[in-house]
Amino acid sequence: MEFKDVVQMIEDLGSSYSEDTAKILKLLDESNQRVTELEKSANRPTWGGGEAKGMAALTRAVVDSPGWKSLQGGQRQSGRIALDLSIKQLVNLSGMLDTDGTGGLATLPTQLQGFYGAADATRRKRLFEVLPTRRVESNQVEHFELVDFSNAAAAQAGEGTAKAEQTFDPTPITRTIATIAAWTKASEQLLEDEMWVQGTLGSLLAGLVLDKAERLCVSGSGAGGEPLGLLDIVAVVANAQSNLADAVGAQADELSNDGYEPALALVNPLDWGTQRRERAESGDGQYVLGTPGAPAPPSLWGLTVIPSPAIPVNTVLMGDTRFAVIYDRRSVSVEAARSEDDFIKNLLTIRAEVRLAPDILDPLSWRQFSIAETS
Repeated sequence: MEFKDVVQMIEDLGSSYSEDTAKILKLLDESNQRVTELEKSANRPTWGGGEAKGMAALTRAVVDSPGWKSLQGGQRQSGRIALDLSIKQLVNLSGMLDTDGTGGLATLPTQLQGFYGAADATRRKRLFEVLPTRRVESNQVEHFELVDFSNAAAAQAGEGTAKAEQTFDPTPITRTIATIAAWTKASEQLLEDEMWVQGTLGSLLAGLVLDKAERLCVSGSGAGGEPLGLLDIVAVVANAQSNLADAVGAQADELSNDGYEPALALVNPLDWGTQRRERAESGDGQYVLGTPGAPAPPSLWGLTVIPSPAIPVNTVLMGDTRFAVIYDRRSVSVEAARSEDDFIKNLLTIRAEVRLAPDILDPLSWRQFSIAETS
């Protein structure tokens, strides 16, 4: 091969390279223009100018991908671009055209995790927060009460004389542990696709079970599997006071006079609300317990007041917390399992359960009464 032939070959290669380079540059320029158009279309308002941003999610996934950036940087191809969008999301994006004819697509709405509307599940369980608990290992608990007990201690009349005899007549009292539970079913597909659902269902069931348990600890009948509630354990005493603060103060004095240390008053939130809104009869009618902007903490005469919907309206339970207890046989638990033909139906059963019972060890240490009607 002669030298001129080599020179001609080099010139031909240079010309071909220039043509390929021009084509590549043209393709890159067209790609950049298309990116600009996609970014503009992603920001078109949809459905009357709402918050949705067309194909923003899909466009951004492509534009921000390493493959697309490498294409813009001079590579001949982007390679596989993995979109961080589920099949369900991609399918739902199609066909959601703007009503204004611009052709933009609306993104899926943001989904908040959780189920809302079950206040019983989410409210604070105030009774369980304040009453002492005791772990037990049986389905029944027995304690002994001294009924009609009186202190027989006395001064000795003189040397050689008989000293006072003290007698005890213990009566066994048995409390039966109650089981409060609830369950629901959910498809395994749903729990797999939406990982938060199982936790949400479990926490809702646990909250509902605790709500029912707290209410039964107050008003349970002791029959049909229910625990015997505090309203049946604590004796009812007379009350002539129509004002909550006056009634609690009077009964606290009686308990103190009997040798107890009253520390807690359980009331319904509506009754406590009435007390909080009490105004002075003189002056400018100012609120007695704090102000709407700075309300006083729930307390009367040094006793902690617990407003709980588990307490019936117009009813007060109060006493010495040293002698109150919640027997805890099993703390609230949540389990999931397949039962019967759930396996072939891809179903899971989720269950929440708690086992407990309330008790007052000294029947004279607590009192219940109704707020007297205003005459």
